[in-house]
Amino acid sequence: MTGNSGTGKTKLAQLYGEYISDGEKRYLMVPVGANWTEKRHIFGYLNIMTGKYQSTPALDFIRKTREDPDNPYLLILDEMNLSHVERYFSDFLSAIESSEPIPLHDNRECGFEQEIEIPENLIVVGTVNVDETTYMFSPKVLDRANTIEFETTNPKKYLTDQPKQELKGNLRFLENPLNHNIETAKIKEDLNPILDQITDELEFFYKELKGSGFDFGFRVVNEILSFMHAAWIYQGKPQEWNNWKRYFDAQIKQKILPKIHGPERLLRDTLQKLREHCRGKFPNSEKKLEEMEETLKVQRYVSFIR
Repeated sequence: MTGNSGTGKTKLAQLYGEYISDGEKRYLMVPVGANWTEKRHIFGYLNIMTGKYQSTPALDFIRKTREDPDNPYLLILDEMNLSHVERYFSDFLSAIESSEPIPLHDNRECGFEQEIEIPENLIVVGTVNVDETTYMFSPKVLDRANTIEFETTNPKKYLTDQPKQELKGNLRFLENPLNHNIETAKIKEDLNPILDQITDELEFFYKELKGSGFDFGFRVVNEILSFMHAAWIYQGKPQEWNNWKRYFDAQIKQKILPKIHGPERLLRDTLQKLREHCRGKFPNSEKKLEEMEETLKVQRYVSFIR
């Protein structure tokens, strides 16, 4: 989750953690330090002086998550880009890709497990601020996440707007994210009425971004389909896929556009083509692309995360 300080990123993550806790706390907030350069800040280390393994709150939480596989657990990394994510979180990112356990130590006599697998019921949320004290993300990180942007609201709108209506979809489906673990083949089967249209859209974005070096792989495609399928279930599995463009619009902004960054000479034509393609179909993505174009004109450089 990215946005200016004070826009509610951390609070929303905490509220979601409380929502899924159901009487027993099933979330942990870990403030990321500016000096985190290796995995020990998350996964601990073997103390060579004592011969014992020094665990961390995050590792203890992951172990607790593993012992309760039927319920979701939320690990919140607050201000996760105060340090290079690729340094302190690289083992976790690799484990997501390979499904292999993460090695912790090689001392069989210390009495602590030598490796740990990432439980499927563990959800990781990171809050992100962008300023002179923080670091940007590599494609390796962005490929494995949905980037949700929190926009600022002017004071008048904030003070006078009426509270939003309550959600009207299938809340029970959202209560346990483990319900989202559906095989890709089943997702494609359910998406079949609109699969050709989605394929055409994905092909357009792939070709346009490949020329600028921001093309994407099958992981992004599968996660986009998974998101759209989950949104469809949340809305009650309507027979007509009338809202598929709304679902896809969210994924353009959360999965495809965040990787884009660079100078005007590289991105001017690309952003224009993407914006024109989104016009009238994908309003949220169109608005974001307009903002990026304006930034590019003024600063001669732009990135999705500001």
